[in-house]
Amino acid sequence: MYSGTTLRNASGKIIGAHQKLDRVARRALETLAPDSGFPAIRDILHFEGKNGPDGIKSKSPARDEPWHYYDPMDPKDRQLIQLIERHSKNLTAALKRKDMEKAAFEAAWLAHALVDGLTPAHHFPLEEKLEELRGQGLETRTSIKDKLIVRSEGDTARTMFAKNWEFWGAKGVMTTHGLYEWGVATTIAPLRI
Repeated sequence: MYSGTTLRNASGKIIGAHQKLDRVARRALETLAPDSGFPAIRDILHFEGKNGPDGIKSKSPARDEPWHYYDPMDPKDRQLIQLIERHSKNLTAALKRKDMEKAAFEAAWLAHALVDGLTPAHHFPLEEKLEELRGQGLETRTSIKDKLIVRSEGDTARTMFAKNWEFWGAKGVMTTHGLYEWGVATTIAPLRI
């Protein structure tokens, strides 16, 4: 889901689906358990956008990147579920220790993983498609340039253009993904959920 750009901390304040859902969930928690001792919403939102899972992808490509894609048709696809379980366990431990900074981090990242995992745009087998287009694993995308430009060793200019069009062009993999997320974000922005 769209969480704003990763250029600055306050991005996604108005059109940020994760931020909107974080605020709704925090408001609901306040109603259900006013004295829960849960982190404040501003502390949770600090770990979205630039400081969130999407920001890691630009800060350190191919190193410790959270992968929020899930193939509901593949019973062996447990990566996202394990990530959610880990954040849930870490959030519980941080709350017990009264470590509000760690709790805010885990709450934001847990919410991000949950929302992305439930989004149809994240059910596309992106990893397999990227490996098919690139002819190599995702771990080789070690720079912003390698993430944005699809190319394989020995590609001609025409082949490289065709692969990038399939990825970024009209109805391309990332174009479709991005437009879906932007559409949801702009649709829910004015709503008071």
